Amino acid sequence: MAAKNINYKYWASLDKWTPKETALLMAGMDPDSHKDIRLNRRDLPGEYTVAAGLARAHRRIDWQGRYGLDRYQIAENPLYAVNALVSAGWDAPNDLLNALRERAERDHLLYSAVATDSSDDDEDPRRTSSAATLERNTMLKLIIGLACGGYGMHPDAEKNQHAKSMREDLERLGIPLDDGTIKKYLDEARQLRKRLTVEPHSKI
Repeated sequence: MAAKNINYKYWASLDKWTPKETALLMAGMDPDSHKDIRLNRRDLPGEYTVAAGLARAHRRIDWQGRYGLDRYQIAENPLYAVNALVSAGWDAPNDLLNALRERAERDHLLYSAVATDSSDDDEDPRRTSSAATLERNTMLKLIIGLACGGYGMHPDAEKNQHAKSMREDLERLGIPLDDGTIKKYLDEARQLRKRLTVEPHSKI
């Protein structure tokens, strides 16, 4: 896919992309040069056909089913957005993919360094949404492991029969938590486990 004069390293350095920016970049077009275009207009010029298709596909991504996270958490994250679209069969410029891979590698090194820092980093402004997502996924992995190992929950069961038992155990410890909240996190944990077993290797 040809793409000229686009500073992909700059775009990869950003923590958020709008759906329009994602579609244009994956179509090999610089968002800054196409600010006035609306990708959902009926009389869209032919040069935007691919970008318009990407925008439609982006709107239909099942974030919860694919990543176990809600749209508001990751839909604007470049790494997740591009990964979802590439996994669905859409092409992207190699320079864009390379820039995102470099960004992902830098983020991984930064999170490793922060994790080994002895200082309290809960309020560290350097922490990004990507770091929070990694931590959430780790929490969900613990939940699915404890639920299956401690309560005998089947990870592929359609209905969760163990929320009540978990709530009662928590209440005995003086920790109030309703069944709906417990089911919500168990469902997220099961969806994450399903994604990890079906798609063990990310493309980014």
